[in-house]
Amino acid sequence: MLGDMNAYVNDYLSDKERFADLMNGVIFQGNKVINENDLIDLDTKSWKSHTRTGESTRENIRDHLKCWNCRGKSIILGVEAEQNIQYAMPVRTMNYDSSQYSKQLKSRKKEHRHKRDLSSREYVSGFSKTEQLIPVLSLVLYLGNDTWDAAHSLSEICGIRDIDEELHKYILPFFNNWHVHVLDINTLENTDIFTTDLREVLGFLMYQKDKKKLQHFVKENEGFRHMKPDAYSLIMQLSHTKQLDIAKESYNAKGEIDMCQAIDEMIADAKFEGKQEGKLEGIREEKIRRERERNLFALLVKEHRYLELERATQEDSFRMKLMNEYE
Repeated sequence: MLGDMNAYVNDYLSDKERFADLMNGVIFQGNKVINENDLIDLDTKSWKSHTRTGESTRENIRDHLKCWNCRGKSIILGVEAEQNIQYAMPVRTMNYDSSQYSKQLKSRKKEHRHKRDLSSREYVSGFSKTEQLIPVLSLVLYLGNDTWDAAHSLSEICGIRDIDEELHKYILPFFNNWHVHVLDINTLENTDIFTTDLREVLGFLMYQKDKKKLQHFVKENEGFRHMKPDAYSLIMQLSHTKQLDIAKESYNAKGEIDMCQAIDEMIADAKFEGKQEGKLEGIREEKIRRERERNLFALLVKEHRYLELERATQEDSFRMKLMNEYE
């Protein structure tokens, strides 16, 4: 099931407009700096390890990786979508990013060997003095139900703060910390920083635990009336709302779905189910009460306590007192 969830998320974010919107919202506080037309898809395979015979043993695959043409300067943008909290995420992110730098360096070395354009001093490293690598920026999009409580940096899982205070100031400058940038929908204050249907998707997940807030959010956002099928499917899968599956077939002329009515019906069904569950619970409690009374009466007869039996059938408080004593 988790693999299916990842497939929905990855398919949704493969859209360059949404990818750009996510990065603009998180990095640039909602300002449209990254244009989807300036994004190029990159190979998401980060690295391979090989045996001595040349056989591939492992491959690290990122969720999303794109190259952004930032006003003439290239920047690599990576996104990892998670439904579960990853407590070793600083190491994973470090490996993802460092592998990109390694790939770049390997490519540059190969190019220089072909061109033979390095000085004797540069030849050792396979990299020229003035050369620059493409920077890598990574984001973790966390879509789970529980608030992210994992580390946000390598130092946290290495216990750097626990080092003796006297030595800490000497050791810390030599420690290369690696930070994890997490967008947690459970702590996201609002979704107005997004301009695509990412606003509706993340907002729905934010408010799904509070039906009143969810209903208000849906009515206030026009995007729910013109929801694209893949966005609708993602909401349905991540929120586990099977009730929405019925409305999925109701497309308009543009191939969009009006989600507002589906949400109203879903919330109404939830209220109905709550009432029905309440009725069933009441029936169960009444059944247990009657069973306890029958047991009490049987015990009183067995012990020949007929006067107390007669009083127990007439006085609720006395009957409860006896049931508690026998309990």
